[in-house]
Amino acid sequence: MKQLYALSFLFSLAACTTIVVDEPPVDGLVSIGFSPQAETRAAVTGTELPNGSRFNVWGGYGGNNVFSGREVTKTANGCIYQGTEYWMPGQTYNFYAVYPAGLKADAVAVTDEGTVTVSGFDCSATGDAAVDLMTASATSVLADRVINSQSAVGLKFRHLLSLLTFTFENKLASHSIDVTNLRLTIAVKADYLSTSSPSWMNHASDRKEFAFYPAEAPLGVANSVSATSAPLLVIPQENAGIIVTFTVNIREAYADGGSLVFSKRYAVPLATGEQTVADRNGGSVVVEDQWYTGCRYNYKAVIPENVMDGQDITLTVSIKDWDIEDTSVSWDDDDEGNAVNNP
Repeated sequence: MKQLYALSFLFSLAACTTIVVDEPPVDGLVSIGFSPQAETRAAVTGTELPNGSRFNVWGGYGGNNVFSGREVTKTANGCIYQGTEYWMPGQTYNFYAVYPAGLKADAVAVTDEGTVTVSGFDCSATGDAAVDLMTASATSVLADRVINSQSAVGLKFRHLLSLLTFTFENKLASHSIDVTNLRLTIAVKADYLSTSSPSWMNHASDRKEFAFYPAEAPLGVANSVSATSAPLLVIPQENAGIIVTFTVNIREAYADGGSLVFSKRYAVPLATGEQTVADRNGGSVVVEDQWYTGCRYNYKAVIPENVMDGQDITLTVSIKDWDIEDTSVSWDDDDEGNAVNNP
């Protein structure tokens, strides 16, 4: 009878003890367990997957597919999956994982060599419903070494999407501002193939407009401070023609909901120009005008002190790996990246 396997989980990847629920230990055999972690600054909490997170695992040894999309769940006490699999002494294992579990079964495929395909992925959900698509692998795992150490298989998940945020820096010392009706239109469906470059292809021609901060729920920015929007997870794609629009509002007696004294709508190109980003093999790659897999993009709009007298906003984009700063790009007054007034 199949039982649930539970792993005593230590996120530090220290040695873990395996426990088989309602089933006596088998002499001389050590069960296979997993110890997942995620890149920092993830949509998940900190560097660890939240309790209840589910991912699928593929892999085995010598053509034996011990795991074929098996669902694994992270709990407060460890990781559990249906059934109990034991290490075979003398064998070398390869494991591959996709997070989250629950994607359409026919949309995800993993070959014995570890090529991952995700067909028709949709990034249109936002907020808590957004899907932080990630993959992980652990290859050339020596069974004898794991048996001797009684350890778990470490799986470090890497992000396949790009993360966007928008920061508004209010240079006005005299007034708070609010930002409303922030909008951008992008492709939200595409196919992922781990062995291709770029990894994302076949972007759907139908695009979706994302809209945030309606008039009744603005992003407030106090005087002389900054505020950042909620993050948006997007499929990596060309951004040369993508525009973000938003409205900046200034009121008198702001705390009392005072009268509107300034309101202007801006349209800002989101092209990133030429950038050097870290690739998945520890090297780097140069890309131009595109959001890249596993990078975070923070677009900062500076609202100048004299904005009500006609001084325009400026835009800077900071480009970072999900866990470390990589590079940044900015535009001066003569560059295309400046804000364009669109009354």
